[in-house]
Amino acid sequence: MEHTDRRLDLESALRELNDRDRSIVILWAQGYTQQEIAKEYGVNQSTVGRWISDSLHILGDSKAFNDEGTM
Repeated sequence: MEHTDRRLDLESALRELNDRDRSIVILWAQGYTQQEIAKEYGVNQSTVGRWISDSLHILGDSKAFNDEGTM
């Protein structure tokens, strides 16, 4: 799959997430820690961890990932 196609598939997959989860996944992918994200959202770190895990599960089920679950 070409780079452009992967980007479009990832953008499409991200649209499957609600606004909060999409923002959190983007922050996490940019290198923010779960603790930093938790502070920003006023929740504890384990809540952020669960949100990220749930979001990655949704993204993993999308066409943006190949059969091995990688880009």
